[in-house]
Amino acid sequence: MSSANLGMIIEILVAMLLVTTICYCVVLNSRLKSLRADEHILKATIGELLAATEIAERAIIGLKATTREAEQALGQKLRDAQTMRNDLQHMTSTQVRVPQPAQIPEQRIAAPLPAPVQQPVRMAPPPPPAEPVLSTPAPQQVAAALRGLDQALNTPRPSEAAPAQDFRVFTRPTFSNRG
Repeated sequence: MSSANLGMIIEILVAMLLVTTICYCVVLNSRLKSLRADEHILKATIGELLAATEIAERAIIGLKATTREAEQALGQKLRDAQTMRNDLQHMTSTQVRVPQPAQIPEQRIAAPLPAPVQQPVRMAPPPPPAEPVLSTPAPQQVAAALRGLDQALNTPRPSEAAPAQDFRVFTRPTFSNRG
């Protein structure tokens, strides 16, 4: 082998390496272009994520305010219910019980009924009625209302540290004589 042939082999080998390097550079360039395109998509996605995070933070602040308002309203309704329960208990405890005719012995039927005892009654000012009240409620209705109020007042309130799990709406019962 002559030195000319050896030089030619080395130059062919270098040329093949240069062609390989150029091909690798073309492949690398296409990958870099796709990476840059993905970078723009990623930046857009990050921007959308930041916007969604801000919206979620504002929503959480709004929910906290709503929860605070609901708790205050619920507390006021519970206080109103407690006052109504106390008033109803007071009214039922001062009510004169009239026995039914079947329970009165024959000799007492002609006797006059005792006069009702007049006691001062402390009552909160009545709220404006939603429906006109036709007559006083029956004792069974008052007792049922008292049981419902007592159950509502004895229901445990959610603690302020724990998130609210259940919201109940309490309304004032309206009494009407329906037969």
